[in-house]
Amino acid sequence: MNYTVSDFYNTYKEHLKMLCGKGGLVRTVSSMGILDYEFLPEVSGKYKHYNFDKDQLVVTTFMYARNNPNLVMDAIKDLINVGVSGLVIKDIFKLRIPETVLRYAEAKNFPVFVLEPGSLFIEDIIFDVKTAIVRQASSCRIERELDIITQEGIIEQEVYDHAKLINPSFETQHKVYYIHMGNNMSRDSFADYVRRYAGSPLDIPEAILAPFGTGLLYITSWEHRAILKDSAIVEAIREELKVQDSFIGISDTHYYLGELGLSIKEAAYASLIASEKHMPSENYENLGLLRMVFPLSDNKILNDYSAKILTPIRDFDLESNGKLMETLAAWSKHGMSFPEAAAELHQHENTLRYRMDKIGQITGLDFKKAGDAQQLNMAFLTDYCQELKQKL
Repeated sequence: MNYTVSDFYNTYKEHLKMLCGKGGLVRTVSSMGILDYEFLPEVSGKYKHYNFDKDQLVVTTFMYARNNPNLVMDAIKDLINVGVSGLVIKDIFKLRIPETVLRYAEAKNFPVFVLEPGSLFIEDIIFDVKTAIVRQASSCRIERELDIITQEGIIEQEVYDHAKLINPSFETQHKVYYIHMGNNMSRDSFADYVRRYAGSPLDIPEAILAPFGTGLLYITSWEHRAILKDSAIVEAIREELKVQDSFIGISDTHYYLGELGLSIKEAAYASLIASEKHMPSENYENLGLLRMVFPLSDNKILNDYSAKILTPIRDFDLESNGKLMETLAAWSKHGMSFPEAAAELHQHENTLRYRMDKIGQITGLDFKKAGDAQQLNMAFLTDYCQELKQKL
């Protein structure tokens, strides 16, 4: 995930006017450069191939061209040839850019912006963009490490080693908070969260904020200091990051950093249940049987077992709109309780019992028998966990 011209434009949009080159907004920006004297006729050819690099975003006042706007064309042609990503003109001299220059840059998908004088200092822009480039690169590296850590089959020592690459200051005891953002998560919004996080009470050496899936991970660790209560950390996350409407999942406390991959999954699974129940937050320790089903729900044997039971139920619903899956879902989610399932569906308990009897006729599994009820429950929960995981 590279920093791009689009990222720059979106950050400073209120101070910029885009003259041309919209098709080049996807260009990568790897550094910043300043155009000062390099294209003066008397030094032409001496510096332009040394002072500018591919994927640079170049800033200039075009002071040397203020009395001869035609010099702008030579500069833009050479910058394009070098592979520069775009040009930002601080309009101090009210330079009139010839239309031929703008048409040429447009044809080459070369973005050219005008920065209003007095709005921002060039030095501040250069510093901010360089910081964003480093942050973006760091974010990409962390995402790659997190992907490795959460792979199936990775051994704990490897998890430990990769966790230390993410943050060498991680202590071994840790806890993970997953902020489920859904479709509200984007690269631009993550940059905003990082800015809010920096310098906040959450920002300690032994912790980190990172993007993961469709949300944010807050990983905090400790060794000899007291850990805050979950309620205090959740409140701080909401207050500092401004994520009041999100659903937060909380992992168990783990005492070895080699279990970080497991902690991340626990927090993510808990956030899914919080989202389903429209609860502000949920702890993994409260998920009951789902603590076992979530990690195993990708298993082929378990999935085949679930499909064998649920497919005929779904087929019946398609043919007769029997609402059997809806009934099974409510019954299972509420711990096989008919009163709670009936309250959710606004149906009489006897109606739900009738439908569960129908499921028994179709599957051969009688909910009134403990062993059969467990099979029905496990089949649904396996399918349910698989469905929820698609939202991560």
